[in-house]
Amino acid sequence: MLRVLFFGSLAEQVGVAELQLDWVADWRTVHDVMAGLHVSHSNVAKQLDLRRGLMIAVNQRLGKISSPIADDDELAFLPPVTGG
Repeated sequence: MLRVLFFGSLAEQVGVAELQLDWVADWRTVHDVMAGLHVSHSNVAKQLDLRRGLMIAVNQRLGKISSPIADDDELAFLPPVTGG
């Protein structure tokens, strides 16, 4: 099971703060999971595709779309952060 979290305005736009996804054996990277969302949760995938500067975390560590992912991991998507 893969836990997928959405934070901030992104959670509002996708309509959920968390998804629990059954693990798919072909998933190797964050990109693979995102491609899988196009099939199982197209509304979520569409919002992820529209976001520029999207931050990704795997098991609470910043990652990128090519980061490896495994069953029972936690994947988080965060909107861009600004500050001063």
